[in-house]
Amino acid sequence: LLQNLERFQLFGCPVMAGISRKSMIWKTLQQTPADALNGTSVLNTAALLKGASILRVH
Repeated sequence: LLQNLERFQLFGCPVMAGISRKSMIWKTLQQTPADALNGTSVLNTAALLKGASILRVH
């Protein structure tokens, strides 16, 4: 989804990304979820660059 996030802009609605220490991040980085914050920040930035206008964080 993230790779093609800009395509969702074709619907004319705001695009929200919800990337939050997902297991795909910490497993790929071979870290604990608590240590995966940098990976989450990078993917949130990528989502913004690809057209997300809302980030769901907690």
